[in-house]
Amino acid sequence: MVLKQTTNSMIRYFLPLLFLGAGFSFFVARLLFLRKIIEVNLYNTYYILSKKKLATYSIGAMLFLALIYELFSLFNKPLNTNLGIIHFLITTLGILLAMSAPIFDSVPGDYKKTRQNREYLTKFCLVALLIFCLGQTVIFFNIAWTFF
Repeated sequence: MVLKQTTNSMIRYFLPLLFLGAGFSFFVARLLFLRKIIEVNLYNTYYILSKKKLATYSIGAMLFLALIYELFSLFNKPLNTNLGIIHFLITTLGILLAMSAPIFDSVPGDYKKTRQNREYLTKFCLVALLIFCLGQTVIFFNIAWTFF
C-alpha cells in the first residue's frame, strides 16, 4: 500500500519537476550568455534578440508549464504522462535550438558573406520557433485528451 502511494506521488510530481529542472538549466545558461545577440532578417526587417533575454523568457515558459501540469494534478485530472514527456522533449528542443543559434561576425566589406550568414540564421531560428510551437500544440492535445 505504501509503495503504491509513493509511486503515485512520484508520477504526480514527475512532469512538473522535469519542467522545473529545465528552467533551472536555462537559468544557468542565462548566467553564461553575457552579451550575445541573435540577428534575424525577415522581409528586410532586422530583429535583434539577446540570448540572455531568450533564456529569461524560457525560464518563465518552463515555470508556467510546470504550473499547468501541477494544477491539473491538484484537481485530480492529471495530464497524460507520455504526452507530457513528448511535450517536454519537443519544447526543450525548440528552445535549445534557438539558444544555440550561431553568432556570426560580420566582416567589414564582405557584404555577400554577411548576407548569407544572416539568411542561414533566419532559417535556423524559424525552424527552432516552429519546433517550439509544435510542442505547444502537444499540450493542447494533452488537455483535450484529458477532458474528452
